[in-house]
Amino acid sequence: MIKKVLILLSVFGIVVLNNILFDTGCIFKAITGIPCPSCGMSRAWILALSGNIKEALYYHPLFWIIIVIAVMYFLKEKVNNKIWLLVLVLVILVYFIRMYLYFPHTIPMDYNKNSLFSSIFGDIR
Repeated sequence: MIKKVLILLSVFGIVVLNNILFDTGCIFKAITGIPCPSCGMSRAWILALSGNIKEALYYHPLFWIIIVIAVMYFLKEKVNNKIWLLVLVLVILVYFIRMYLYFPHTIPMDYNKNSLFSSIFGDIR
């Protein structure tokens, strides 16, 4: 149990360090310029915790899935692999729908023109 808590705290620490070093919430977006499947998740949680669920769902419609994943992680002996696969498919499906509807001009699914790839290869939009 302690090991699981330490892993979760480490992930949280990496996210915070990323925000400080890259001035962005997403390492993937800072490097590639393209939003990752969890882009908007932090803003969604901030909005949800302040009571604005409608706007939280706009920033990431699956923000709530973090709780599901955490519970599944702690109960992984009791969770069927098919459930993990279902969660993964759901996350990927929602990502592709969001990319189709909002990329590259709508926050949080916008293109980062200041990304590492963009500075090396030029603007790919």
